[in-house]
Amino acid sequence: MTMVHIRLRAPTNGGTRAGVGMVVFQPSARHADDASVVLPGTFTVVLDEEGEATVDIQPTGPDWCWKTDEQVPYGSIRWFTVPDTAGTLEYAELTDVDPRTFKPGRNLAAWQAVTGDIKTMIDSMPRFLTGHGFPTIDGKPGDIYLDLDTMDLYTNNQERN
Repeated sequence: MTMVHIRLRAPTNGGTRAGVGMVVFQPSARHADDASVVLPGTFTVVLDEEGEATVDIQPTGPDWCWKTDEQVPYGSIRWFTVPDTAGTLEYAELTDVDPRTFKPGRNLAAWQAVTGDIKTMIDSMPRFLTGHGFPTIDGKPGDIYLDLDTMDLYTNNQERN
């Protein structure tokens, strides 16, 4: 287990003040811990009057990370890894990861991950294009082109990779 010190602050005129609220922790997936299976349930840590708390959490593995929901004004959702260490780590210094790959990088909100997947899916679908005259653009395999002058339909029958 690894100790992690949390300190959440909010800006004020001339400094900062304590973040009031709690932080909800959740593993990103079920995973093994010795002979046990750890389910992706949640637990909550209440911040003290200074906006601080210390938690003792399991170090992450190669196939899961921790998710936190900072339930304080202007808090966010974070996905991060926790190394196995004897000392106390600072929450602010933990490495944010992409929850789909567990690689360090931009911390996407859940809706951004979903819209990214939808965009990839849409980009791979054939398109319905319109224009005047014979199609002169290079289309993707499966694209359909409608000549608005003659109402002729053309398809791009190239193989998809």
